Amino acid sequence: MKGERDKILKIMNELVCFFFTLGISDPHIDIKKTETSTTILVEAAYKDPDHKKIDRFQELIQNGRQEDLEEYYWNLAGNSQYPEFILLGTLIDSANISYENQILRIEVTRKHN
Repeated sequence: MKGERDKILKIMNELVCFFFTLGISDPHIDIKKTETSTTILVEAAYKDPDHKKIDRFQELIQNGRQEDLEEYYWNLAGNSQYPEFILLGTLIDSANISYENQILRIEVTRKHN
């Protein structure tokens, strides 16, 4: 990846792919960029949640940011047709996943160097 913008786009893409895997076809995306970080919020109505998939996704992305490996991991993954959720954790500093009132909400933050 060439820069910070590309990494943010990759993060957003993986989050949307996860929503699509759950059968959610109309997620709402909100991106907030400050001088110190970028926060991406993806949320959508999800009436019959698959809590196993949500829990597994949360486990996969909680492996912690690894700046020295993020370029290497993404280059290895390439552009496969399968989402690389486990690699998402190498790009983010924090994640918050919640499900309330039939709304699935995932918010991730990446700090800028």
